[in-house]
Amino acid sequence: MRLSPAPLLVFLLVTSACSRDRAAAPAKEPAIAQAEPAASPGSATAADSTLWLIGADGKGEITASTTAAELEARFGAANVRHGEVMLAEGEMSPGTTLFADDSTRMMEIVWHDTASRARPQLAIVHGTTGRWAVAPGIRLGTTLAELEALNGGPFTFSGFDWDYGGFIGSWRGGRLESLRSGPRSTIVRLDVPAAAELSDDESRRIAGDRELRSDDPLLQRLNPYVSEITVSFGEA
Repeated sequence: MRLSPAPLLVFLLVTSACSRDRAAAPAKEPAIAQAEPAASPGSATAADSTLWLIGADGKGEITASTTAAELEARFGAANVRHGEVMLAEGEMSPGTTLFADDSTRMMEIVWHDTASRARPQLAIVHGTTGRWAVAPGIRLGTTLAELEALNGGPFTFSGFDWDYGGFIGSWRGGRLESLRSGPRSTIVRLDVPAAAELSDDESRRIAGDRELRSDDPLLQRLNPYVSEITVSFGEA
């Protein structure tokens, strides 16, 4: 179930604050280098290029000052559709969808200024695979094991199968804590692969309003993947 902006951000602020008290010391391993160079605006829609939400240089295709008119100029008017974006429990919000016909490039944007379609509040990508990425290389389909390697250690997230299921609440002092700092905050959500085999007891153990650790042996076996990435651009 998709979540509306306000409850989602409140939930994550609370879980992040609670988790910081339990966070481990920052990981000591060397930083992981950026795997790919950020695509230039002129090549942003090339079939083999990554589309950066936030690149290694801190820049991305969507910024706090982006307007719908700029998106049309950059990606083509046919790839920018205005309407309503589905949020939680049937709630709708005025927004814009990029690349609605291409699941690997689709993005939904909720605006601070809905009348002028300016100044993004949230930029959201969701699915099983995609080309939008956040440095140092997180994208749809990135696995729990890959996230642990990028983070330099385990992290915690909420149990599955409820409104706030799968959201990472704390990176436990690892390298990816930086995703929550600065004027933009990156929110990552996990899901269990559709082909995963679980007993009834195992399903209950990882479901609902509880905190899970990525180094739990069951979760290591299931290896959940990133199913949603949200970049919050903060206050208008």
